Amino acid sequence: TLGFCCGGYAAVRVGIALRAARIVAFSPQMYIHLDERRKKQLAPAYFDSTLESFQRADACPLDSLVRVLSRAAPLGEATRVELHLGEDAPEDLHEARTFMEELSDALGSRPPVSVHMHPGCGHAVPYFLRQEGKLEDLLYSRLIAS
Repeated sequence: TLGFCCGGYAAVRVGIALRAARIVAFSPQMYIHLDERRKKQLAPAYFDSTLESFQRADACPLDSLVRVLSRAAPLGEATRVELHLGEDAPEDLHEARTFMEELSDALGSRPPVSVHMHPGCGHAVPYFLRQEGKLEDLLYSRLIAS
């Protein structure tokens, strides 16, 4: 599965549910419940009003990716989760560090997630990689050639 930003969260969540072999998420949100985002001191974001609507509707669980991965453990070698982040996106980096620390604590071992940092990129990692002529090769190597 593949996604960017909120779609990155969805790519991980759906990929785990389907036991996909490869999950590639660019700059995903890892915490989507507003109370949890505030508790973790994540910066307010443009999509907060959408998350608030989901929270009020109470129609679907707003589980963190820590919870999603913890419930799915063990994933085994067949499922690889890759998070791709821009080094120039401090809010994304803070959320990813918080996520990886919590995931390590929850699973008690090395998490089944790899984090890939992209220098010179902000939040819109796919856009930056495309502009540099690197996106197609990255997608091919991760999703097709594997």
